[in-house]
Formats: sequence, structure tokens, C-alpha cells
Amino acid sequence: MFTSLSIRNFRCFESLSIDDSLNRVNLIAGLNSAGKTALLEAIYMLIGMGNVELVVQLGNYRGLAGNYLGELSQLTELLWNSLFHNLNSSDVIEIRGIHCGREHVAQVSIDRVSTTHFSVSDGRADEGTGELESLPIYGHFLKLVHSKPDGSVVESAMVIEAASDGALTVRVASDPPIRPELPFRGSYLGGNKSRGLQNAATKYTRLESEREPSELLETLRIIEPRLKRVRVGVVAGTPMLRGDIGIGRMVPLSLLGDGLGSLTNTLLAIADAPDGVVLIDEIENGFHHSVLSRVWASIDEAARRYNTQVFATTHSFECIEAAHEAFREDREYAFRLHRLERIADETHVITYDQETLAAAIRTNLEVR
Repeated sequence: MFTSLSIRNFRCFESLSIDDSLNRVNLIAGLNSAGKTALLEAIYMLIGMGNVELVVQLGNYRGLAGNYLGELSQLTELLWNSLFHNLNSSDVIEIRGIHCGREHVAQVSIDRVSTTHFSVSDGRADEGTGELESLPIYGHFLKLVHSKPDGSVVESAMVIEAASDGALTVRVASDPPIRPELPFRGSYLGGNKSRGLQNAATKYTRLESEREPSELLETLRIIEPRLKRVRVGVVAGTPMLRGDIGIGRMVPLSLLGDGLGSLTNTLLAIADAPDGVVLIDEIENGFHHSVLSRVWASIDEAARRYNTQVFATTHSFECIEAAHEAFREDREYAFRLHRLERIADETHVITYDQETLAAAIRTNLEVR
């Protein structure tokens, strides 16, 4: 697990530190624009092990997906400069984390050399690097360097090129050419967690190959009591999770409500990242307040079973209160609330342990 984090020059953070106060499950609160999502994104960059393609994914989560035409400078401003605090891309982003007593460091910068050689893949970034060929990169490129605790370094870079028809193409490079195995697994669930159930089908198949996922079925009944079984089926060539709710036919889980999809994706992400990290934005989305305590209890149980660390964000006092109630039943109380506060251009972190959070809830103190 991460025990501490520090972030410099990333998004809204000029500098942010959370020292020795992280736990297995961490809930991030704060006003709009306090940096809750940015904190998840920073951790995502850190656990990505030098994978610069995550920049494109983070842009997609922020609603920046699209086929762009026009000036290269406009796209680099949109996708790259927005990563840097106050758009200051002349400085370096640095994200540090102590994980299991060992330090991992990710650094992001824009290199403005005229040409350099990297192992470069052709085509779109989301196609993966695969077998790469050493080719020159011309112009500016975004560089991500991940330093591992053993002293080794993984570098990757992104360059945006314009074709003759004006279409802009992202090319991805890495050194070494074949990306090494990740030191820990992880995933990022955006605000609409009911989406992406196709990926959940793959995770469910892996889980099913190891054990009968009866615990998952029992937990999903929190949201849909009629659910008798869950299976992976192929519909029109696409694998998807389907559930039996007693109507004589299996129904895609995505048709049974956002709450069921959110809980399914959350629990499968935790199970699919043993000894790793799961990041969940706006965790309360899709859930009625009456089930939140049981949802948190299921997250607590899954995180303990798979030794997965969870970071989630919320705007909801009911969500915070429900988490406190659920973890209070666990003697370990492996939960922390971290509230981000912006004062001028600085972000401060206020961490609540069990006693301080209980007192804040009793006195109706604002902790969101």
C-alpha cells in the first residue's frame, strides 16, 4: 500500500503532500475545483509505470476524446499543457509515492529538442506499443520517466504529428522498447462507473477461473435482490455480463440500472488488482443513500481479501457518514477521510481518523 504521496506542478497542485496518513481505503472530499479528481489522476500516472498513453486516457475521462484537425500547437495545449500547474510546461511534474516502504517516482516534462531517437510505434496510442522500431522524433514531445525502487528507469514519450490530410496522429515511444511488467496492478473508474461493463466481463472471467465468485453475487443483491446468477455471454460478437433475475432470460447487467453496474465494476476492479490500487471518481454515483453503508462494507471486505488499496472521491456527506458507519464495524477501521482545501493558490490536506471523523459527524461539522 501507499503510505504517503507528494505531487508537484500537476494540474491544480503547485505542491501537495499526504504524509504517513494513508490507509487501505481512502475517501477524498472537498469543494469543487479542490483537486479531488486531479489527485486520483496523479496516482494513476504514478502506478502507470512509465506509460505515457495514460495521458490520452486521462484526456478521455475529462471529455477531450475526439478526432482533431488543425494546428499541432492547439492539441498539445489541450492534451499536454493542461497537465501542468497554471499551464507551466517549462517546469517538471513530479509525483512520488512510498509503496510498501519503497519509493516510486514519476516525472513528466515537455522536451523541446529538434530531434531525438526513440523506439516508436505507428498508429494510435490506444493500440499499444507492441514490437517497436527505432525512429527519429521531430519537434516537441511529452516525456514520462518512471524511476523504480531498484534504481531502474522506464521512459516513454508521446509525439503528435500531422498527416498530409491535416489529421493529427499520436505516436508513442518507450525505452526499453517492450514495457516491463507493472510492479502493482491498478485501474481507474471514472464518474460513470456503470460504463465499461465489457471490460468487467474480462475481469469476471479471470475471477471465475480462480474461484466461484459467489461473494460477488451475494453483494450485487444489495442493489438487485432478484439476481440469481451472473454469467458472461457473447451478444453480437461482444462479451458482456448478464444476470438471471427470474424472467426466463438472461439480461445484460447494463440494463439493470447504474447502481448495479457501478457496484459490479467497483468490486471486479478491486478483485482484479490484488496488492494493487483502484481509483474511483465520484464513488456515490448510481447508489441510493439507503444502500451506501452496505456498499462500503462490501468494498471493505473486498479490499481486505485482495489486499487492494482504494482511493475514491465524493461530494456527499451521506457517503462519508455511511463509510464511517461501515468501517466502524471493522476493528481495524482501515479507512481515512482526506479533505482538500484550497487557500489562495495552495492546497492543504486535512485527514480525519476514526475519532476525529466521529466527532465531526456528531457536531455536523462540514467535512465534504
